[in-house]
Amino acid sequence: MKTGIICLETEWEHTIKQNRLSLHTRSLLGFLEKSWGCKVTYRRVATKGELQYYLRRFATSEYNDYSIFYLSFHGGTHSIFLEGEKKTEKKLTLKELADMAGIDKHITFHSSRHTFATLLVMDGVSIYKIQKFLGHKSVGMTERYLKYDLKMAQVNMEQIDTFG
Repeated sequence: MKTGIICLETEWEHTIKQNRLSLHTRSLLGFLEKSWGCKVTYRRVATKGELQYYLRRFATSEYNDYSIFYLSFHGGTHSIFLEGEKKTEKKLTLKELADMAGIDKHITFHSSRHTFATLLVMDGVSIYKIQKFLGHKSVGMTERYLKYDLKMAQVNMEQIDTFG
């Protein structure tokens, strides 16, 4: 079973200016690492060059046992912001991000939530845990997020001794 989390995060400029603090996902990742025993790889990025470097690096077989790739960036509906870039180049669209990562299909931030949920259920994560990860009030909403076909259900059923 894949047990690792890779997280890339950028500085959140509005947080620094308003609070003189920087909010990071690192403390949450540390909690997951200690409580679940999963591996965590965390990197801060500020520029497109750094982002592209890490996207390529984490695509190598050395990181095959990582099941979650989490991008923690501030942004808008269709883009993220890279605080280390010049003002005119700070915005990176999801299409540009997908191109950097070598993804050749139409994706949206919302579709990534569906993919995330589907991948977790395929890895055997309980739907109740997935519900909590997605922040849903009901399991029914989480079920609508899952693209879970009958072939996957059959494979999972065969793994249960009672049905095997």
